[in-house]
Order: sequence, then structure tokens, then C-alpha cells
Amino acid sequence: MDIIFVKKKYLYNDSGGFGILTAIILACLIMAIAAPINILETYSKQIVLQQSMDSALISSYSDIKSLKLLDLRSDEDKLLLIIKNHLQDSLPLFFSKKDKNTILSNLNVSICKNNRKDANYEIALDCSYRAPIFAFSHPIHPAGNDGILISARSSVLLCKHHANAVSLMMVIDVSESMNQTLSLQDLCTPKTRLDMVKSFTGRLLDNLQSNSKIQDVLRAGAITFNEKLDRDLPLRWGIKTLKRDIQSIRAVGSTNSFPAMQLAEQRLFSIAEGMEHRRKGHKEYKKDVILLTDGDNTVVGSDKKTIEICGRIKAQQGTIYVILLSLSPTDLHRKCASSPDKIYQTDDVQQMRKAFDLIGEDISKENFRFIQ
Repeated sequence: MDIIFVKKKYLYNDSGGFGILTAIILACLIMAIAAPINILETYSKQIVLQQSMDSALISSYSDIKSLKLLDLRSDEDKLLLIIKNHLQDSLPLFFSKKDKNTILSNLNVSICKNNRKDANYEIALDCSYRAPIFAFSHPIHPAGNDGILISARSSVLLCKHHANAVSLMMVIDVSESMNQTLSLQDLCTPKTRLDMVKSFTGRLLDNLQSNSKIQDVLRAGAITFNEKLDRDLPLRWGIKTLKRDIQSIRAVGSTNSFPAMQLAEQRLFSIAEGMEHRRKGHKEYKKDVILLTDGDNTVVGSDKKTIEICGRIKAQQGTIYVILLSLSPTDLHRKCASSPDKIYQTDDVQQMRKAFDLIGEDISKENFRFIQ
């Protein structure tokens, strides 16, 4: 009886009531803190997972477009391996090693035929996993819950046989050194560097035209330079005249890339060029530049001015490819190229052919649109 009395006395006196009230308030505070932490934790992980999956799909593009997409089941298996490799590189340190392995094992990919006119296939990624619960989040989760469910979906439309409208300006060094051969291995043939450039620019134009012939989407031109502007071969529809004019260029003088790159920028981003594409029904068009040289600039200040021009072209969504003939990349070339993989160092005929072919593939690649 005395024990019961003592308990009741404690519960009803001021100290007991304050203790109970404090416990309730403390529990509420923990819940109030845990709830936003839980929401932020879940949302952050979902956003990061979504971005990582998006990045993996985009970086897988060159591999995706090489698939024939005939046997869907087989292609899904191939595609899953490709994307997993890219996703593994995309997942940041935000995820633990255990979480990364779980994400990769739970990743699913599907390929669906899309009958819309502008897209043939939809490639979709789905992934879900249970993230561990932080200590503060335990009070708002049911007992026995083994984690927070995080899920994300990413998809792309792969448009095949759809050529992008493009204006291509080739900026070609025609200084005296272009009369030399590329390397000792090429001495067995009388072909000079300029001879090979003429041959491979023609090959590039033929390949681009064959991909875009039906849609009539290609406009191409060239500017040649030595210590000054040499020839201005304007952007035009069709390649016949341009190929003929390129065959007539000659190599003489020293090297100064600035005036030629400046003119290339003016031509590609002019109102007149935009009007030419709009007349063909092109709402937008790619602006591509190929800068080809075999030597350093010999005019003081040319590097700095050329880099400024390159920066403006890239800021306006233009793409710059750099082909170097028997020349190591310098700061000028690294700052001008749109990315390191768009610098092509060639020391022989085979490497030059490959450089032009890779650039042609990149320029004429199928349209690839991202959807959520």
C-alpha cells in the first residue's frame, strides 16, 4: 500500500508532472527534427540518383547509337552492361560502396519501339533501393523498417535516321610547311600534307552529304590562312563547288590563325546564315568549326586573339574540332577545342583519315533528345 501511495504521489506532484511534460516535449522535438531531416535525406538521395542515371544515359550515347536494336532482349542485356559501367562512374561519393552495389544490381533497362515520327526507340532506366535510416530518423519510421525506399526513372528518345541541320566551316592552314609530307613513313608517296587535306576534306564532305542528302541540311564552307587570310570559300548548299575550290588552294607563307577564325565566327553566326536555314524550315542548326594546322602561330598576339574567338564560338553553342598535323597540342589548341577528345593529333596518313572520319561521325550523329 505504501508503494502505491508513493507512485501516485510522484505522478501528481509538480516534479512528476514536469518530468512527464518534459519527456513529451523532448519526444516532439526529436520528431520535429527527424521529419525534415528524413525528408531532406530522401529527397537528396533521389535527386542525386536521378542525376547519376541521367548522366549515365547521356554518356552512353556513343555506345547506344552503335546498337542495331533488332533483337530487343539481346540489346537490353548489352545496353544494361554499358549503362552500368557508365553509372558506376557517375555515382558520387554521396553513396556508400554498399549502396552503389545495390543500385547497380537493382538497375533495370527497357527498350520500347516508338512509332512517333521523330523518335524510333525509347530507352528507359528504372532503379529503386532501400537507403539506411539515420539515427534521428528512426522515431518516425515503423518498427522493423529496414530503410528508406529511394526510386528514380530516366529515359531518352533515340532518334535514328534524323540528320541535324549543320553549318560547317573548315579553317585550314596553308602555310609553306603544308608542302611537306606528314612523316618519314609517307616519304614513299609524293603526297604532301596539303594533298592529303584536300583528299580527306573531300571524303568528309561526301560522307556528310550522303547522310544529309534527303533532308538538305548541310551547309559547308572553308577559309584558308597563312600569315593572313588566304581564301574565303563561303558557306553554301551542296558540296560540288566547295570540293572543286579546295583542290585549287596552294601553300605559301607563315601562320596566323586569328583572322581566319574571326571570319569563321562571323559567317557561322550571321543573320544571313540563320535565314538560309529558316528558308529550309530549320528552326535551329549546329555550328561546327574544324581548325586544321601543322604549326604554331608566328604573329605576335595571334594565340590570345584566337583563343578569345574560340571562347565566343563555344559560348554560342558552337563546336570546335582541332586537327594537328605532326604537331603536339599547345595551350591554344587545348583552349580552342570544345573538349579534349576533339583534339586529333595526326602523324601519318592513317591517323589523318581516322581523324576526319571520327569528326564526320560526330557531326552527322543522330538526334538524341532527353525526356523526363
